[in-house]
Amino acid sequence: MFQKDFRFVGKHATYVKFLVNNAKIFQRNIDVYMLGALIGITYDKTSTKDMNSNDDTLIPVSAFITEKTNCIFIYRLVMLLSDAKGEEMNMENRLNRAFRDGVEQDAEGKMKDNMNLFHSYVLGGVEKIYELYTSDITGKDEYLERMMEVLEDFQDTDVIKNNELDEETLLKYM
Repeated sequence: MFQKDFRFVGKHATYVKFLVNNAKIFQRNIDVYMLGALIGITYDKTSTKDMNSNDDTLIPVSAFITEKTNCIFIYRLVMLLSDAKGEEMNMENRLNRAFRDGVEQDAEGKMKDNMNLFHSYVLGGVEKIYELYTSDITGKDEYLERMMEVLEDFQDTDVIKNNELDEETLLKYM
């Protein structure tokens, strides 16, 4: 998990480059990646790789090494909150997906599926961030205003709606 480069391609690469290089809202591609996952799960927005363009940009493994703790935390949060493929999952399955899948030797396929799900939220989140920062914005001051609006919206969002997650249940998996 998070032990190799990640490449944004197509429109997602274009969006990431815009957010990092042009709008200068983020300093690094990995910052867009991490927030993309959080925004994707918050807005329940997923996407698939766009192969309609040759544009690409890379997050090197060194960035993942630097941000590994944050990436794992965000990954686990997404796995706990996501209903994979629209299926209602009980808390035990969510906890397995977040903390156990990939640890056991026979779970390599599960880990690949989980990472694909995680990346679908990253890509959906990148699209949402781009949408939020490109609609009706003409200057740097407006980027700051929009950032404050997004943070306020994010803070007011009730992401965790499942009351099955209590401390006792969580401690069994840690």
